[in-house]
Amino acid sequence: MTPLERAESFASYHGWRLQALHAYEGPRFWVLRMRDRDGKKQIRPMRETEEGRYELGLPEFPGGRRPLYRPDVVRACPGRPVFLVEGENCADVLNALGSPDIAATTWHGGTGSVARVDFSPLVRRNVLLWPDNDAAGMEAMRGVKGTLKGLGCWTYMVSPDTLELPDKGDAADFMAAQLGTDKRNVTGRLIEGLSGEKKGELIRLVEEI
Repeated sequence: MTPLERAESFASYHGWRLQALHAYEGPRFWVLRMRDRDGKKQIRPMRETEEGRYELGLPEFPGGRRPLYRPDVVRACPGRPVFLVEGENCADVLNALGSPDIAATTWHGGTGSVARVDFSPLVRRNVLLWPDNDAAGMEAMRGVKGTLKGLGCWTYMVSPDTLELPDKGDAADFMAAQLGTDKRNVTGRLIEGLSGEKKGELIRLVEEI
């Protein structure tokens, strides 16, 4: 049985619908994104056992630190800004733009897991923190900002207020609303909502995306 088949089996058993299966590197695990019968979002982690079976739960992490999502795309564009968003779906939407100059990542576990994440792949990078449009998201990203400062990062905050997002709206919602919009208009709106050190330099980098 493949990870996808196991994920579909789990969702079907509960009468839920599997929307996406997100894979993490080292140690490998997957995050199931589902909708239950009431349309409510359900997120569950899944790991592989030593016997080669798949079961719900997280694996053991070296040093207890959880990895970032899609570190491969972060490594693939050194020197470019990295979007740090909330949720694998948001990262996938930005990475799916297909630009070699865009990298987006996130972490598993939401706002309550920030202290247990290994952010070292972002050392000395320009990082655009893009919180969901709610108090919990802003608070989480402020906490991440302090951690990234210690890694020599330059950080910039995307303000959801300037993007006309609904309550709890996220990066995926914003991009969905921009379908058919010229890419420069999209990056221009992001720039309007940015704040942080060396903003002029970041604007130049974002405009080149």
